[in-house]
Amino acid sequence: MKALLIPSALLVPPDMRNKFGELPTALFPLGNKTMIERLYDKYKDIVDIIYIVVKRKQLLINDYINSKKLPIRIIELDELRDLGYTIQYGIEFIIRQEPSVDYVYVNFADSLLDEPIPVDNNDFIYYVTGMSTDEWTYFREKQGKIEIILDKCLVGGGTLRLEMYLIFLLVFLVLQILIIS
Repeated sequence: MKALLIPSALLVPPDMRNKFGELPTALFPLGNKTMIERLYDKYKDIVDIIYIVVKRKQLLINDYINSKKLPIRIIELDELRDLGYTIQYGIEFIIRQEPSVDYVYVNFADSLLDEPIPVDNNDFIYYVTGMSTDEWTYFREKQGKIEIILDKCLVGGGTLRLEMYLIFLLVFLVLQILIIS
């Protein structure tokens, strides 16, 4: 059984709130649909169950899902921490609720890819090269292996947060352990 986990615990970035208000990332409009609708459309024929992890404005997301009759289940995050914690919390919740899940896709609520979703059970990561902004997480790779993760900092001179590297490493290890067991 395959599941999709959509982390959406935060609101859109401050510079976008002037136009959209305090909107959860999953409800960000893209064309005539929200991100959550677009993610549902992208994964509905690939996964058996979809969960979204929410914290801020969770009632708004709940009302939206119900009004659109989307078959998406909500996980209420216990406390707002970092993205690694949100993903770990969501995966642990899914494993407890759905013991037959053996594969979990994680797609951030504010990220929509134009690429096809792999349906085999291999691990994969999509990424974009050449961007430079303080709104995204970056990593450095050497010969196809991730060496370090730079969390939402300026590529040229921001503060390196080693703890984010450790959190992402922990998330990948937890994923492997939870899915294997």
